[in-house]
Formats: sequence, structure tokens, C-alpha cells
Amino acid sequence: MYCYYSLAGLNYKNGFVTCCPRQADHLFYQKEEFLPSKIINSRNFLNLRKKLLNDEWPSGCDTCEEMENSSLKSMRQDFILENDNRFYNNKSAELQLSEYANSTILQNLNTDYSMNYDGIRHVELRFSNLCNFSCLHCSDVYSSKWEHIIKNYGKTKLDHQFELSQLLGKEHRKYDDEDLKIDLSVEQVELIVDDLCKNFKNIERIDFSGGEPLYQKQFWKALEKIQEHPNLKKMYCCFHTNLNSDFDIECLVDLLNGFMGCSIIISVDGSSKIYEYFRKGGKWNNLISNIDKLKIAKQRFQKKITCTTSAYQLLDIQNIFNDFLDIDLQIETSIVQSPKYINPSILKYDLYDELICDFEMTKNMIENHKNVKMKEVALRNLISIENYFKSINLGYRYYNSFLAYVKRMDEIHQMDFNKHYMRYQYLDGEIIKNE
Repeated sequence: MYCYYSLAGLNYKNGFVTCCPRQADHLFYQKEEFLPSKIINSRNFLNLRKKLLNDEWPSGCDTCEEMENSSLKSMRQDFILENDNRFYNNKSAELQLSEYANSTILQNLNTDYSMNYDGIRHVELRFSNLCNFSCLHCSDVYSSKWEHIIKNYGKTKLDHQFELSQLLGKEHRKYDDEDLKIDLSVEQVELIVDDLCKNFKNIERIDFSGGEPLYQKQFWKALEKIQEHPNLKKMYCCFHTNLNSDFDIECLVDLLNGFMGCSIIISVDGSSKIYEYFRKGGKWNNLISNIDKLKIAKQRFQKKITCTTSAYQLLDIQNIFNDFLDIDLQIETSIVQSPKYINPSILKYDLYDELICDFEMTKNMIENHKNVKMKEVALRNLISIENYFKSINLGYRYYNSFLAYVKRMDEIHQMDFNKHYMRYQYLDGEIIKNE
């Protein structure tokens, strides 16, 4: 199995480094070394490539394996290998031709499964878990606000009974007792980017994730230092943001204009009705105001809005797509696969017919929406969510855990599910359709 990310990717996570956002194995611990040139050909990276190239799924690639076994498109399939042995992006229009270097990725693959530095194309950096939100699908690994929740409200008897991993401090961790977190200093970030500039001349894409990048001084330092990279004019930059913090738009635009192109992925993850419920700490009006500022700024980069789709989003799917079309930016969606108790597929056990009806109503709404140019992409994303909902089957116990989680989140945040959801209501520990 050819996987672009396993060959050409480097992804900094919470205290360890792997090859992509989906890969969960601890291939290299940052406390041992954090420079890319010291990591990319370490023992576990070699074993990962060896397994995939010999048609064996590594343990940390289970999310891609699960999706492909269910006939769904996985992240591994973002890139396809053509006859000239070049990888082509199968997902993003602006990156259909993914290799600009003289030598292809496969030409830089050695017989011992090591990669020449010239073969590395994609780097994703996370700096810390500092964030101004505590979203309901997140955890303390990616949110400093979640650290506060666990310290003050988590690990109750109910949390253990229903295995609410976020409140137990276990979510986004391979081992329950591991003490890892995203923690790169400004000085370390400078050294990492210097290493990228010196040794990895063919990087085509650099991604930044959080925490909240715009909230972190390391992000601004990384953007400043990467301007020295010899391939900057052929490099694509992408970063994910909640766009709900104060930041210098002019400074951001200046730093991004040096790249060949850039995407700002704005994590909206809700409609105007549920945004402030699901994205605790966020303000809908502030989001829209910042989006408007980006729209009028002089720039050459793309702005996309994304819906990370959990069970919460599925219960408000029509309003979400309506508001996304009103915002009038490129639309993307993804699925919350973990924790399983908010995976959207768990709702099929009690609400299958109701949600199938919601999908049809949403399709009709999209067809009749005034935003003609975004109809096709909106429908494609909606159908992808629907197919996932229909295809994935998890245990009923996860649905019961979701019901417990709704109760716990409402208690902790002093919120009321029923004030934000119109079509469904949470009554006596159950979710029912609002007649």
C-alpha cells in the first residue's frame, strides 16, 4: 500500500512525532529529539513504511483501515500514485499536482525504507494546547481550557461508568497513564524551522494546528522563520483556526503572501444556533466579523469553513449547511471518529429514520438555497456524512455514553441542550424528536 504521508510526511503531535494527523503510533518522542532531520529516518518511521509497502496495516493507521474496509475514502487515499510514479492530490483542487521537485518521492525512497531529505514534502506542526475554547469534541491534549475542566469537574463516578474519556483525561492518548502534551517553546520552534530550511528543500506544504495557532506566539515565530525557506514560492501553507481571537490581520496577510498559496481552514463546527453551545468560549458574531475582515483583506489565499461532524452536529445538520451557505466560503467537512460516544453513527440506534429524513430535508434546502456556486460542494459533503452515518456500526453502549456526556457537559458548562436544539430535545436522559 502506497501512502504519501508515510513516505513524505512529518507530523508533530502531543509529545511525539508521526507522519499524519490520523496515524496514532508514537513513532518518535519529542523529549528525545525534536529536529526533523533526526527523526524522519528513526527506527519506527522505517518500520511504518516497511509495513505499508508490504500491504500490512500498522496499528496506528486503524482509522484509515476502518474507513477503507467500509468502502469509504480514507486519508491515505488523499494522494494517488500515477504511472510516472508521482503522487497526485486526489482531494484538493489547488494541489492536484503535488510534486514540484526534480526527483519524485519514490526516487528518494531507499531499499532500507529510509527517505532522503529531498523526498519529504509535508510537515505539520503543533506548538502547544493553548486555546481559548473548550469544544465538546476536544480534550486536554488540544485545549488548555479542557485541562481546567478535568482538574475541577472530571473523573466522577458517572464519567467512569460511561467511560467518558475526555473527562477522564484519556482522550487522544494511546496509553491511559502517559504524561505527554504539546509543548514546543519558541526557541525549539526556531530550531525546527531552521532545520527545515537547511535540510528539506522540497517541502511543498506546511500545516499548522493547535490548540489555537492565532493565540500562540510560536505560530507567529514559525511563519516569520519559514520565510527563509528556499522553496517558499512553491510551498503551500495551511492552518486551522477558530478565528475567534484578536489578531493582527495585516501582519498575518504579509506573512502568508510569501507562499505559493495558502488556505485558512476556519473551524466553525456548528450553526448560529449551536455554535456557542458546542464551541464553548466562542462568539458567533465575533466569528462572522473576523470572516468579513478576511474577505476584504488584500490577499492571495483561500478561506474555507469546516464542520467537524459529531453526533451534536448531526442533530442540527440542516441549520449548519444553511448557515455555511450563507457565509459563502468554500465548505469542508470531516468526521469525529473518536471518542466513539460522539461519533455521528451512534445516533442510528434510536434516531435512524429521523436523521435520514433530516438528510433529505437538508438536500432539498441546499437545492433551493440562493448560493448557487456552493451547492455542488455542499451536497457532496452532506452525502459523504450521510454515507458514513449509514456505513459505520458501533455498539449501542456508545449511544448511552453520549446521553451521559450531554448531561455532564450541560452540568459543567451550565448550559441547556434544549435551548440550542430545535428539532430534538433532551428529556429524562433521552433524545427525542421535537414534534
